[in-house]
Amino acid sequence: MHDEVYADAVGDLTVTGGIVRLDLVSLSPGAQADDKQSNLVFRQRVVLPLEGFLRSYGLMTQLVEKLSRDGVVQRRDEPVSPTSPSQDQTRKSPNFN
Repeated sequence: MHDEVYADAVGDLTVTGGIVRLDLVSLSPGAQADDKQSNLVFRQRVVLPLEGFLRSYGLMTQLVEKLSRDGVVQRRDEPVSPTSPSQDQTRKSPNFN
């Protein structure tokens, strides 16, 4: 039998030397949907060598690309810098003509 750990998210990532630590967190019982951040509770830590983390990252990237192709998730556009001159010239508020 293999142990399984459920987590809602990775709460923290730290790198020390060649070791990566991923802290897994879950919502605490009775957590409110609109206040998820303050109700996250540490569950378990995964410790990987840097090489293993990078290999895992590659696998996760492949999965995200597959999910995107299959229409399960959608990629967000890159955020536009508000100080970009080209954006400032084309962006107009409907309140100011």
